[in-house]
Amino acid sequence: MVHSIDERFSQDTIQAIHAVDSLLNMDISQTDLSKTFQCDSEKLEIEVMLIKNNSTIPNKDSFSNKSKIHEWLIWLKSNDHYKYFNQFFNVIQKFVVIPVTSCTCERSFSKLTLVKSKLRSTMKQERLNALMVLTVEQEMAVNVDADAVIDDFKIAVDFKRRMSL
Repeated sequence: MVHSIDERFSQDTIQAIHAVDSLLNMDISQTDLSKTFQCDSEKLEIEVMLIKNNSTIPNKDSFSNKSKIHEWLIWLKSNDHYKYFNQFFNVIQKFVVIPVTSCTCERSFSKLTLVKSKLRSTMKQERLNALMVLTVEQEMAVNVDADAVIDDFKIAVDFKRRMSL
């Protein structure tokens, strides 16, 4: 299992995960986040020292590993703490949006081959984008209220261009 994890994730990704974990535990002595997350390491160290001395910080012992980042983001957004601890906030925010796997991308390209076939090769980019959104986001497309779309179309389209049924 460890071997498959090593194959799946690069060493840089694993180091970034460990670095953010250390940051959340208020220990950045062994980590270098400046390259990975484009932050000022000196300012980040100062912010971590200030956060350690802040009495309103989330109690790190009461959070599970899954909710730790979420709790920090809530704390940073409350009372505009993110303005004062900008480097800390940016590192966590950038870390949260790193995709865990590439399945979504691979699935999208797989769907693209279904949508854009040889018969549809002359399709314009705008139509291709719309069809891809419908194909990839099928759950959202199924829940669309057709009557509401028709009503919106009635309002948006000039009366003279409407077809009478």
